[in-house]
Amino acid sequence: MENQKTKIRECFHCGNRAPMEIVATYKDTIVYGEPPYNDEDYYTWTILICPSCRRPTLEEIFKTSFEAEIDGWPVHERILYPSKINLEGLPETVKKSYEAFLKVRNVEPNAFAVLIGRTLDFICKDRNSKGNNLYEKLINLSDRNEIPGRLAEMAQGLRKLRNIGAHADLGEIVKDDVPILIALCEAILEYVYRAPSRLKLLQSRIESLKKKTSIKD
Repeated sequence: MENQKTKIRECFHCGNRAPMEIVATYKDTIVYGEPPYNDEDYYTWTILICPSCRRPTLEEIFKTSFEAEIDGWPVHERILYPSKINLEGLPETVKKSYEAFLKVRNVEPNAFAVLIGRTLDFICKDRNSKGNNLYEKLINLSDRNEIPGRLAEMAQGLRKLRNIGAHADLGEIVKDDVPILIALCEAILEYVYRAPSRLKLLQSRIESLKKKTSIKD
């Protein structure tokens, strides 16, 4: 339940949704134009702390007098930090696995490593990769040019760290390893899914423009 000291928000660090403690608020007003035709923009920035992972969230609330005359002071809210999970172009199985491992990234690094390996499994399955295990499937993706050689090396690194997270006798994943794991996984998701998705949208836009104009290849 919200009150003056808390706000219910989803934490983009850990995925928990709960009342967050408001620890700081700053307001600012920007005036532009010349009287009597001037307008005012109103900003409120709030720092909130997640009760689960104790990480900060920076929220911005904006409204402008220019819009007040049109539709009654609409309020625009957005989270400036951290960035929201980018699910662009991901198939449903990969998307769910990706969301699951990010939710434990600040809670249990070893479980995080295991779940990131599960995401690699779903990527291989989605791309119909062949092999008896994850190692062979990643090699198959590389051989088929689904991922370039350097990216395949990254994927194998993730696989090895997944094994460490899953077996106590191999060592332990620590919090300092988490940003590296995320960066490696992000690079793979970008190459396999997001970049092709954007390219498809661009090609669709070009084809649409061709039909309306005399643009040629």
